[in-house]
Amino acid sequence: PSLSPPLSSPHFYCLRMFRRFLSSVGGSSAVVSGESSSLTPRAIVRHLDEHVIGQSAAKTALALGLRDRWRRQRLVDTELAAEIIPKNILLVGGTGTGKTELARRIATLTDAPFVKVEATKFTEVGFHGRDVDTIIRDLVNAAQQRARTRLQRAHKEVLASRVEDALMELLTGTDRDDPDIREHLRAGSLDEQTVEVDQKTVARGAAATANASGSGGMGGASSGMAGGMPVTATIRVADGGSGDLASIMKSLGLGGAGVDAGNVGPVSSTGKVSMTVAEARVLLETVELAGLVSDEQVAQEALTSAQQDGIVFIDEI
Repeated sequence: PSLSPPLSSPHFYCLRMFRRFLSSVGGSSAVVSGESSSLTPRAIVRHLDEHVIGQSAAKTALALGLRDRWRRQRLVDTELAAEIIPKNILLVGGTGTGKTELARRIATLTDAPFVKVEATKFTEVGFHGRDVDTIIRDLVNAAQQRARTRLQRAHKEVLASRVEDALMELLTGTDRDDPDIREHLRAGSLDEQTVEVDQKTVARGAAATANASGSGGMGGASSGMAGGMPVTATIRVADGGSGDLASIMKSLGLGGAGVDAGNVGPVSSTGKVSMTVAEARVLLETVELAGLVSDEQVAQEALTSAQQDGIVFIDEI
């Protein structure tokens, strides 16, 4: 008698899917890359051992779950990948046993967006005004910041070259190259020298920063994406005085790190803004980065990262 299960039985379906999975993993056509990842379960556990004492069972469970996620992401067969549904992991233990730290270390190891939420906030009697959807919105916000940072690192060399050329033009007043000035610029010996930047460049930098952070609130409108939601930033550049300009400079982050935005020179009759080379470098980096990395590119990468790599840690269940 045949020992094969009936074609319509659940056992036959599971056996078929298992064989299909084995053939997919074994064949080069189903896997994105044949290279083996360094994130093996043993390597993951060793990494966690460096930060959390004990909890070997929890570390093993997290390592296996992370490895399964890595395997799923490398399947080209989208139909098969859809069948492999990630599972939640319940970490049980008292306060101070390392539950949160383990989750954070896993997220850091894989550069995954991470959000921690308190379950009690969504279960308390009389709690109003916040929806569970905000958890995913916060996760996408975290993914967006990571995506922008990754793209910035990818364009680091091009960005540095463009900013240096722009600073050279501000220092020399022309587009000619002066090796001596460029050498001093790279050494940082010209950081305290004053240059005049076009007010339109300042406005563009403020708009780019508002779009990236989602904190628009100044005037001539510029729209972008922040946290997956449309944002409109308005820029007001005064004809004289530095009141509105100081707000713009603060939005660019020039009010910190030893730079006093209130002391930035006023807008001159020629539409120029006086600032140091160090301040101009930060401004130009913001402007040039906005030209290299589009909001759409950041949003798309952030959504993919949140969907495929995101980790939500729900505490106090």
